Amino acid sequence: MQDLGLQKRLFGIPKLEDANKAGTKQSRDCTLILTEGDSAKALAVAGLSIVGRDHYGVFPLRGKLRNVRELTEKQMMDNKEIEALMKIMAFDVSKKYKDASGLRYGSLMIMTDQDFDGSHIKGLVINFIEHWFPGLLQCEGFLREFVTPIVKVSRGDEVVTFFTVAEYEAWKRANNGGAGWACKYYKGLGTSTSAEAREYFSDLEQHELTFLAGEQDADLLDMAFNAKKADARKVPCFVRFRKQNLPLPDTDKPLTAEADNTAIVPMLTADGLSSVFLRLAQTQPKAPAVLDSTGVWNYAQLWDSAGRIACFFADRGLQAPPSTEFAPRPIAVFLRQGREWYATCIAAWILGIPVVALSNDLPSGQAEAERAKRVATELKPLALVSDDSAFEVPCLPGDCLRLSLQEIRSATSSSNGRNPAACASPESVLCYVYTGGTTRHSKCVAVTHAMALWEIQQYKKALGGLANEGDRMLQYSSAYWGAAIFGQADLALAFGACNIIMRASVPEEIARICKEHQVSVLGIVPSQLRGAWPGGPSTRPRSLRVLIAWAEKIQPKLAKEWLQHLPVIEILIASEYWLCLSSVGCPTWKDPDDGMERHVLEPLPDLDIKLLKENGSEAEGGESGEMFLAGPTVFAGYVGADGRISCPNFRYLDAKRYYGTRDRLKRVPGGRGLVYLGRTDSLAKAGGAWQDLEAVEAAAAEVPGVSAAALVACDGSTDAYLVLEDMRDAAGRAREGPPLAAVLDNAMQKLKPAAGNSRPHIWARLPLHPATSKVNRQALLAQRSEATARETNWHERLHSLQRRMLRGYAAWHIFFGILMLLRAFMVTAPTLLDIPGRAMLLPYVWGVLLYLWHGTSKQKRDWVNMTMPMGPPDVLAILVLAPPTWLLWPSILLASAVSLLHSSLCCPSCVQVHQCLSEDAAFWDDPGAWLQHRPAKFPEAGTGSVGLFWLAQQKELSRLTALEAQEESAELLNRSVQLLGLEPRVHVIHGDLRDEGIVQDLQAKYDLVTANPPYILPGDRKLPAHSQRRYCYYELRGGPRVASRSADVDRALADVGLTTVRKWHVLVCSRSPSDLAVDEEELIVRDESGRWTKDWDAICLEMGAFQKPTHDTSEDELSWLRDRDAVAVATALVLCVGIFRIDLLILGIIGLYLQRPSRIHFLLSLPTAYVFSFPKWCRDEFFYRSMWRSSYLRRFILRWVPILQKPDFDWSLSFQHKSVAYDWGSDERWVNVYLERTQKDDKSTVGFWEPVRPAVLPRVDPEADVHPSNGVAASSGAPAPSASRAESSSLEATLAILVGRVGGRPPSLASLDSLQSIRLVELVRRELGFVATSAMVLRSADVHALAEAIQLEGSQDSRQDAGQEEGMQPDEEGAYRLYIMEFGKSPVDWCVRYGGPGHLDVDALQRASDRAVARHSALRTMELRDEGMREAMDRAAAMWQLLCSAHGTTSWRWSAARRAMRALLFAAWPRTFLKSACDAVVQVRLPDRELVVRDPAFAELSDADYMFWIVSPLRNNHYWPYQICAIPVVRKGTLPPGPLAQAVRTLPPEDVTWYIYAGITHAYSDGASGTALLTDLLRIYAEEAKIGLSTSELHSPPEHLALLQHRLRRSLFGRLRGEDNANDDVYHEIVCEDWGRRYGFSKRIKLEPIVVNTLHLAASNVIGCSIDVAWLTAIVGSLLRLFPDQHRFQLILKCACRDGPGQTEMVGFLSEQRVFPIDVGDSRHATLMDVYCAIESVRRSRTWRAPVPFEAGICVYVNIVGSMTEGLPLQCSQVAYPAAGRSSQVQAYAHLNLRIDQISQKEWDFRIFHWDKEWGWGWGSEFAPVLGAVIADMAECPLEALVPAPVLPWRRLQMQSDPSSAKRKDPPSPPEPSTTAEPTPDIEQLARSPSTPPPKVMRVEDG
Repeated sequence: MQDLGLQKRLFGIPKLEDANKAGTKQSRDCTLILTEGDSAKALAVAGLSIVGRDHYGVFPLRGKLRNVRELTEKQMMDNKEIEALMKIMAFDVSKKYKDASGLRYGSLMIMTDQDFDGSHIKGLVINFIEHWFPGLLQCEGFLREFVTPIVKVSRGDEVVTFFTVAEYEAWKRANNGGAGWACKYYKGLGTSTSAEAREYFSDLEQHELTFLAGEQDADLLDMAFNAKKADARKVPCFVRFRKQNLPLPDTDKPLTAEADNTAIVPMLTADGLSSVFLRLAQTQPKAPAVLDSTGVWNYAQLWDSAGRIACFFADRGLQAPPSTEFAPRPIAVFLRQGREWYATCIAAWILGIPVVALSNDLPSGQAEAERAKRVATELKPLALVSDDSAFEVPCLPGDCLRLSLQEIRSATSSSNGRNPAACASPESVLCYVYTGGTTRHSKCVAVTHAMALWEIQQYKKALGGLANEGDRMLQYSSAYWGAAIFGQADLALAFGACNIIMRASVPEEIARICKEHQVSVLGIVPSQLRGAWPGGPSTRPRSLRVLIAWAEKIQPKLAKEWLQHLPVIEILIASEYWLCLSSVGCPTWKDPDDGMERHVLEPLPDLDIKLLKENGSEAEGGESGEMFLAGPTVFAGYVGADGRISCPNFRYLDAKRYYGTRDRLKRVPGGRGLVYLGRTDSLAKAGGAWQDLEAVEAAAAEVPGVSAAALVACDGSTDAYLVLEDMRDAAGRAREGPPLAAVLDNAMQKLKPAAGNSRPHIWARLPLHPATSKVNRQALLAQRSEATARETNWHERLHSLQRRMLRGYAAWHIFFGILMLLRAFMVTAPTLLDIPGRAMLLPYVWGVLLYLWHGTSKQKRDWVNMTMPMGPPDVLAILVLAPPTWLLWPSILLASAVSLLHSSLCCPSCVQVHQCLSEDAAFWDDPGAWLQHRPAKFPEAGTGSVGLFWLAQQKELSRLTALEAQEESAELLNRSVQLLGLEPRVHVIHGDLRDEGIVQDLQAKYDLVTANPPYILPGDRKLPAHSQRRYCYYELRGGPRVASRSADVDRALADVGLTTVRKWHVLVCSRSPSDLAVDEEELIVRDESGRWTKDWDAICLEMGAFQKPTHDTSEDELSWLRDRDAVAVATALVLCVGIFRIDLLILGIIGLYLQRPSRIHFLLSLPTAYVFSFPKWCRDEFFYRSMWRSSYLRRFILRWVPILQKPDFDWSLSFQHKSVAYDWGSDERWVNVYLERTQKDDKSTVGFWEPVRPAVLPRVDPEADVHPSNGVAASSGAPAPSASRAESSSLEATLAILVGRVGGRPPSLASLDSLQSIRLVELVRRELGFVATSAMVLRSADVHALAEAIQLEGSQDSRQDAGQEEGMQPDEEGAYRLYIMEFGKSPVDWCVRYGGPGHLDVDALQRASDRAVARHSALRTMELRDEGMREAMDRAAAMWQLLCSAHGTTSWRWSAARRAMRALLFAAWPRTFLKSACDAVVQVRLPDRELVVRDPAFAELSDADYMFWIVSPLRNNHYWPYQICAIPVVRKGTLPPGPLAQAVRTLPPEDVTWYIYAGITHAYSDGASGTALLTDLLRIYAEEAKIGLSTSELHSPPEHLALLQHRLRRSLFGRLRGEDNANDDVYHEIVCEDWGRRYGFSKRIKLEPIVVNTLHLAASNVIGCSIDVAWLTAIVGSLLRLFPDQHRFQLILKCACRDGPGQTEMVGFLSEQRVFPIDVGDSRHATLMDVYCAIESVRRSRTWRAPVPFEAGICVYVNIVGSMTEGLPLQCSQVAYPAAGRSSQVQAYAHLNLRIDQISQKEWDFRIFHWDKEWGWGWGSEFAPVLGAVIADMAECPLEALVPAPVLPWRRLQMQSDPSSAKRKDPPSPPEPSTTAEPTPDIEQLARSPSTPPPKVMRVEDG
């Protein structure tokens, strides 16, 4: 074999299958097959088994060959593909070939797909040979093509193949459409199998086409690939191939359906996209091309205008930049989208210049400004075309031309008729598209002309013949999204139809444009579809016949709704790749893996797509993988910040470059269809597993009632955002179905795999990206980041405040230390031990003072505080600083003696006045003087005011003492006294005459005592019509002068219209001498033994003045060593002497330790308690006295030492009336809320003009299936439960009964409030013997879940013994240490209506009470013996908590310090002792027998109201610790003689209503204790009275004192920042008053029954929640509308904190303040349902926490007190009475403090305890109607946005003009009072009616 000098074997060329004869003398007979990628190579290699490997070689090309026409030889050889081809063929660029001699292969055969990409590759290969080796094209047979069939049909053994579509279509027409034949379509070479490859090569001539070079082919190739000849590109260029067995056509026309015998295929489009416009302008010049708001252009006019603008650009020097690695510089277009904008873009494309669009149609200009800056810096535009001369783009390059719209218009109207020179190729960059950035940072995508040409070519296939050239097409999107530049045109260009370009910034405008311009084909983002036609597809314009969903998935539910009216096509498209998949008719496939229904998408016929699994293999049927695309549909790359084009996410597969789209699809088994699963970057880790967020979103969106869902993952957690469907139908009627909470629960079950237990956000609408109209996930992430920032800022500001406050407190220690230093250096001979000795004594002297100070009465302490210039801190300073060391201990004795002798001090003679309400009163010093100087009558003047007027007329020696029962009255009187300068003459005491201590402490001899308490009802006991006209009593003192003065007083009273009803001559005791015989009846106060007489008791009881105390015998049993005051005094004396006598000190300590070890602990802990408590104690006293007019020195110190001052409160919210997000009607509509105010605006009444129309109604079908989770009728379409759970489980059935007994709606538990959950836990424990907790109840959705939780937790025996835990045992004296409130607080009391059989057995009730006392330790507590240390230790604990919160860390040093401080503070804490059960017995009290028979004069009062009037004399606000009363109300009959209980039992039971009143001191009990106490009391009573009530054994409840001691120890450990135990801690709030206290206002709000019923309706039927959650939702919703700029409010609730086992059984003060934030993010999107979700999620998960120091002052405090209206034994129910109160100025301790008390099942008492004074007095009148409006919205439109307030369509007006008066409108008339108490049926009837009632006629007046 002759060697030609060629290389026989080539090495180093990957994937080359070299022919055996290549490079030999037989090289001329060898053929090299160039394939398109590895898949085609595999097909060719399979064919080599037929033709052999001797003369055939195969080499796969990696993608497209480079265009070598403008490359140098070096540049060409640098390309690896060309370099390999040169080596394989042995090409030599220096030779001119006339034949194939000298080459390793004699011919080339191109083997590519029959698509656009394949044609392009063929053209590039031909261009390569023609440019460098043109002589080879003249050699016949050198260049050939291997073609494969496009379609193959078979029937049995008969097979027919077709190489062109035209052949196949002709055969179908001739063969009955191919009926009975199986058809196989071959998309590309990869579709053919190896067997088919062998078949092809067996008949090689049939599949081989030979290239024939004509005379003009070289010129055509040069025109096609030479960039300099772009102006010559007018028509597509074609290269002819001859099919061996077919004659050549007569003409060289392009391939069409009619060209049956040609195989002419298009290689490329020479002019890029501009050729399409040219073809349309030539073929259909008169057809409408583009329509905007100003007119319409046809295709000829469009092309002409674009050409003129292109010439104008060229004249200004704009041309296509040369090809480099940098992105070509574009023309930036800032024009309003329309015809001129469209023509400007086409002009740039003609010149081959890319286009980038700038916009100004977004709601916020910030994003557009940032986009413009990115365009300027990254793309460096050649020119800026703008219609706004003021538009400025920062960072524009200096050579950027600025062209105005006027210049563009001048160019289009000029006579310049030159044809523009087209310079673009398919590879040219068409435009720059910025991705929407809805999920991540926006990126710049380089879009090519080939992508646009691909869409134009493929849209006809994608739409399946549903559109034509006669359509009007709209695909609007903002120019901010770059794809809109061509995205609005591609659909119309594909069919030659009319393109409508108009601005539509909101979906409603899209609907308007479709209707006005008769749009027939609409491309729309699915998220805009509901907004465009909220009434559904039936409201669309009739012209609309085709709907195309793009940019995001369309939900199958939504698609099915629209498919009933018109065809719907879903297409898959993205910025990086254009049209690739379509779903005509949206067929669905249910995925068996997750049960979700998805649309089946078909790949376009010419699409080069691969679906690869994670291992890189192709996904088969039923498998999923990532979609990879190649070909013209894929973008060129991303433009980086430096302007370079990069190509990430590309990879070579089969030698072809594919783009990894990150889209996950699944192949449908048995077909070509694919279903879209989501983005690979939408995966998020949840619960330790990766979750597909988009798949989870789609599953949630398919839940009935859910409109849209979005999940946002960040920082390891996922937030869920939901939009619920409006429950009203198109006519506005409410739909029947489950409440919204049930829909939400079903959706959250779908979202749980990804969102877990995170709380959902219910928004009115999801934020859409203004450009893409997709869900703007970046905005959601921004909302989440802002919420996090608000939370962080909240804590940082608090942390800074805490540090500032600590510096102020520390300054007082420094100040005191400086005083000690000054004292040491001022003495003549300072000793070394003087300063440390005094410092050591300071805590013990402080302890002595505290015990001695509290040993005096409150009245004496008040007298010292009001009159003495020095307080206890000043005394402490004098005792420690002033005397010499040797006089220190006598000084302590002297201070003790002074304190003890203080009880014998007397005050000057004065007038004692007591006032409860502002009533008329008179004062007398000398009656004669009073008659001479009698002031005028002052209506509504209080005793304090009248007393001041009287004092002003008297001599300077006269004194006035005023006793005020109300704190605000005492404060107001103090302010008046200070303003008048009467401080020395007036002493104001805050107290109550009914308090025995008050009377005993008033030892001075007064000339006259008057009082007018409203609770005194003498005579016939009729209530006066006016509160200012009630009776009062007065007392004259003066001995012999009484008779004459009494007559003077009677005359004075007669002058002012007053009458004396009854007079007594009072004798202090029976031994008191009577100085003067008088006619009045004698009243002896005490008998000879010193006891009060029965007459005096009767008068006191009748007058309600004070109550006779009970003697506490247990106090005598305590030794004096139990009193820490005696111990502290003795210890202080020992320590004083011990400074000089160490032996005495040691003996004293040993003696104390032998007596009680805890005394040593107490003494050692006193210094720690002093260090923490002293600064606040000293500061409070110092500041109080600095306000006195004479306190110049104190004010001087505070002025010059500002760090000692209290910082001003500066965190008040700013309330602006104009910013309230509520519109109170207009000339077209009205609101349904009315507000009535009293004349003084001290009370507001809120009501509705008409009943509301609830959005959801329960099903009225009695046979309707019950929803499994909420207990209401299920919505239509919901699956019915298989069977009733009550029949399948006895436990569930029993639980359902118990839920009904406490007022719930079984099987759902959603309606249970906190108090009902506590009662349910008690019933479960008592009647079922299972352990349950209130947290367990609140976390369970229904009785099924609760039953599972109960069975999982175990039985009653599994309860832990709380007493065995560390820190929960009493000390050696049996004393506990726990946090309690100050003694003297109003008691917690309850009153229940007895519902048992017959009469109440008072004796059995007494026995039941005795057993209850023995059972509950809170009923056996004694008054605190260490009350002196109570407030001091509370201050110390609060200061320690402040220090930990401000500076605490998790280091071991802090941990050790926290343990030590807990031990020290706990040792000094006040002790709580218990009485024995016998000593703690309380007698059941009965009222006066004369009161129990109903007076006919009070017929208008109910039995309960009458009972409250009877019980008022029995109630004592200052008792310890427990009292119980039995009150019968006799409606008929008279009582026989005898004891009251026996007399009442003689009457028929139906004529008597019995009530049981029980009260416990607030120091040891809270409101939730009533359930445990009354349940125990009534059950024990049933046992004692032998009533047949099923009872179980009463287990002893856990010791609540041990639990409270445990909680105290946890709080003394100190909470660090972020450290909390939600329900196992104590919040020490005393320190918060130093900063959060400020002035405020209070007000009462009355909600009419229709408003309260609406709230209950919203809670039960619409939302599906408990009533307490509904109240909180209404309150927060109101605040968000009153403060629309505040997206976050911090709530503080008074929570029961009874989540642990057995805690619901405890009678004790377990309630604590708990805080949690409500952050709705954007109030314009959030809804009332979102507020509900925020509250409910905290309630269920118990994620609240204890407030940190000073946090309470900047929160909203809400205390909701429920009532036991149901669920008590013996059918008893609690009755309540609205509390008294009125509007006034008060002290505020929070932004807002609300108290809501349940009076009956649907009656509530709403009080605003205070709001911040900075909001103004009128804020209460603003809050009341907004609250009513929010309650109405909760029922009518809970899914509307919070801000602004929704406008309901059925509240519209018809105005009637009246020219006679000023313009105004009158609201509808108020509703007439209804005799029925429940308007709910009317509400439901109204809701079921159409929502368009006749308009209300309003009167309009002008003048």
